[in-house]
Amino acid sequence: MWRIFVDESILADLRPRSEGELERATVTVRVADIRDGTLGVSLLVEGVVAGEWTDYGAQSVVLTAEGKVGVCGREGTFRYLLEMPRRVLRAQQLADNEVELALKL
Repeated sequence: MWRIFVDESILADLRPRSEGELERATVTVRVADIRDGTLGVSLLVEGVVAGEWTDYGAQSVVLTAEGKVGVCGREGTFRYLLEMPRRVLRAQQLADNEVELALKL
């Protein structure tokens, strides 16, 4: 199975500049139609699209016990795993096609 490591640079603009500022970032992974109209996977940071790609075989996403996100095909088997660049503070499965993670900055 493929493992895709999400690059640290997606969080670069969110680093806290002083004490009391943002200490975590919300990352959402979703299988749905992406901006070009094809079926694919979207990666959103604080609600803003940080990356997306076409994946006609993707059907759902699954949160693993280790805080990784598995992209599954129509048969329900993992196509690949997405691994985040920071420690996952909180994670939840919002729907069959959507997972939300809070990462430590």
